[in-house]
Amino acid sequence: MYQAFKRICDLILSALSITILSPLLIPVMIGLKLTGEGYIFYLQERVGYKNQLFNIYKFATMLLDSPNMKGGAITMKNDPRITPMGGFLRKSKINELPQLFNILLGDMSFVGPRPVMKKQSFDLYPEDVKQVIYNVKPGLTGIGSLVFRDEEQIITDHVNSGGNAQDFYKNEIYPHKGKVEQWYQENQSFLTDLKILILTAWTVLFPTSQKVYDWFPDLPFSNTFQTASVATHSNSFATLSDQPKVSIITVSWNSAETIHTAINSVRFQTYPNIEYIIVDGDSSDGTKDVLEENADVITKMISEPDKGIYDAMNKGLEMATGEIVGFLNSDDFYAHNNVVKSIVETLQKNGTDSVYGDLKYVKRDKLDKVIRYWKAKPYKRKRFLLGWMPPHPTFYAKSEIYRKFGNFNITLRNSADYELMLRFLFKHYVSSSYIDDVLVMMRDGGASNNSIKSRLNANFEDRKAWRINNLHPRFYTGFLKPVRKIKQFFS
Repeated sequence: MYQAFKRICDLILSALSITILSPLLIPVMIGLKLTGEGYIFYLQERVGYKNQLFNIYKFATMLLDSPNMKGGAITMKNDPRITPMGGFLRKSKINELPQLFNILLGDMSFVGPRPVMKKQSFDLYPEDVKQVIYNVKPGLTGIGSLVFRDEEQIITDHVNSGGNAQDFYKNEIYPHKGKVEQWYQENQSFLTDLKILILTAWTVLFPTSQKVYDWFPDLPFSNTFQTASVATHSNSFATLSDQPKVSIITVSWNSAETIHTAINSVRFQTYPNIEYIIVDGDSSDGTKDVLEENADVITKMISEPDKGIYDAMNKGLEMATGEIVGFLNSDDFYAHNNVVKSIVETLQKNGTDSVYGDLKYVKRDKLDKVIRYWKAKPYKRKRFLLGWMPPHPTFYAKSEIYRKFGNFNITLRNSADYELMLRFLFKHYVSSSYIDDVLVMMRDGGASNNSIKSRLNANFEDRKAWRINNLHPRFYTGFLKPVRKIKQFFS
């Protein structure tokens, strides 16, 4: 239904655009005739709807014999084959305007994946992408055009650093382009298309703008490749070793009644390379005695006064030497013996830099009585705007991420865990994987949940977490965060 509506819009808008833009198109045609090699239009065979070939129209911006000259189909910044007028036309995207005739004829749409040459470009897509990418008509602009708007600069930088342009296209650019365009097909709508058209105009005026990731926060994001325009978000962390050390940090204060359960759940983990760190707040209830009794499991331990739970967690982070770091609260315990093994295998398999899973709340004095089930769901960055967060007790990340983006903000007494994950995942685009399994069992009565006053303070700090990171939630984000928890009691 939407495709029929979209075709009607394409017909009307393309006819209007050609009429309105005639005063611009005609001078450009005259200028091209008088400069360069004197030809105006460039026709090239491209892959279109359902992988059928068609001829695309463009203003001529390169020498006529460019495909047979050095560089072939790959164009870099300041390419000597670009004509004097061609540089301006390419930068301003005016060279693409003749494709309005392709839209009028039905070969293309205003929004869709850019049409590419078959041998030089289409064949570089992964096979699964080839089968689906043109299930929609190619577009004058598209989400891929926004994400890769600095493609020539990216290729130039890669080649200048000693890389091979063809290999970079095949192994990095086209696989990520495929993911981006598949995202578009899954999210295609009138609103999505309208946003893409507005963003296209915006980025012509403001080429370094990063609004595409603000407007579409769940876009696929790659840590191994980013466009130059979003280089500030680009994170490249080391690949994990074959059997990376996992640092598990437990902070405690007067936890004698429960901490033995946490320790034993670490003791019986099947993963062999664990560093277990205890940071105790100088307990006076017998906690230290329990710790001494279990010294065989504990790798490092300190017991001294602290400034609160997040200060203690930061002490643990400073002590950790593992490649992967996570926390197990003194009231909590692992749901089964393969939790750490599953965390490591997921990080290695998916190549992400953090991971999380599901969590169950249990009665404090009856551990087999589940009172709340936190089903975390697969990671999508935009879910933060809908009040979502991963369960922090299940969140494990590469230690490099803490070193690069910082530890817990101890000015937040109730929501420093939320702020940290918001900073990592939403602000800095740290990649994450979801394990569809219960990883941690939590006793009820946590620090931010044990009273209405604590919950209100936590909600206030949640909003503060966005402000201190210069992030802008939706007006409903703060409201939805506690509302999302209601269904956890009925799962």
